[in-house]
Amino acid sequence: MSGHAVPFLYGMTKVSFARRMHLSMSHWAFVLMGLHLGMHIPVMFARLRLTDKLKTVISAALCVVAGIGLFLFIRNGMPDYLFFRVPFAFLDYEKAGILVFVENALMLLFWGFIVRIPVAMILKKHFWT
Repeated sequence: MSGHAVPFLYGMTKVSFARRMHLSMSHWAFVLMGLHLGMHIPVMFARLRLTDKLKTVISAALCVVAGIGLFLFIRNGMPDYLFFRVPFAFLDYEKAGILVFVENALMLLFWGFIVRIPVAMILKKHFWT
């Protein structure tokens, strides 16, 4: 198919390398989307007028969600996809679609939670100066 879309690239590299590169880069894009989402979380919550107790509860809930996301990230073998260890994508057709969506959302929120803390520190430093 790609030989028809971009014929000038046809034959420049092995198909197996191109597949691995595409697979890895698509998973890195997933990680980067999660990091990008996390950069916006402090700004979104800054507009809400939350009490300190509610902020603590929300932070604890996000921490639990991030932990579940990390567990799913490792259990689903995502690091293998990121670092070119898997030559093809494994799709479990027995798993319900909504479960796949929820698992992916939790993995995405893990990366959002990871970057949320440094962004909040940068924003506080910016407002103090």
